[in-house]
Amino acid sequence: GSDFMRFIRVGDFEFENTCLVNTKIYNLHREGHDWQGGWKHKGGDRTKDEKNTTTEYKPIGFNTIYECLPAGATAIGSIMFADALFDKVANQPFYIWKKSIMSNLDIAAKLCRIINDYTLKYLDKEIAFFDTYKEGDYSIAIYNNLAEIEEECWHIHENEPLSCIIKMSAGAGFHSITGDWQFDDYIEDQRHRMDRKRGGELPKSRKIAVSGSKAFSPMGFVKLTFNH
Repeated sequence: GSDFMRFIRVGDFEFENTCLVNTKIYNLHREGHDWQGGWKHKGGDRTKDEKNTTTEYKPIGFNTIYECLPAGATAIGSIMFADALFDKVANQPFYIWKKSIMSNLDIAAKLCRIINDYTLKYLDKEIAFFDTYKEGDYSIAIYNNLAEIEEECWHIHENEPLSCIIKMSAGAGFHSITGDWQFDDYIEDQRHRMDRKRGGELPKSRKIAVSGSKAFSPMGFVKLTFNH
């Protein structure tokens, strides 16, 4: 009952506009014994001479439309620290130290460091993934967009102590729910980590925005800044 996160309350952030973004799945598929990158065109069973995933990009086929925030959209919200509830929890370990952190921006800076550390590790692994499985059309565009996000995250990490980059929303479940602590990379290592039929656990697909101002970019990267 004394876990720090219990006393952090995130309010709503209301944006004025949303937009529709077309997405497709960049998927891995077998070519012989090796995995290759490509685009998924259909789901379910396939015929003998037709593949669900190929290296060729096709604008139509297995698309998903998402309602998203426009690139560059901003909003103001609140993240509150429940001081009164904190005081009611009996036998708080390190009470005075925790209380001092909650009363100023130290906790915000600590959270930002932790979030940026995690996001940078995640981006390293995603960039390595698209560098390894680059056979699909436009994979270099995805790689470059990820590298641009990573460069911005490093700049924030080193120069803006009260800001961080969060990966959230579509496609973030594997990372945000599990904490992504199981694997040092997302590359197949001959132990069938991507073949679910043989006990694999790594995700072999990525949802990619193929329309909008940043086409062929992963979604869900948001900058959070504490003002006061």
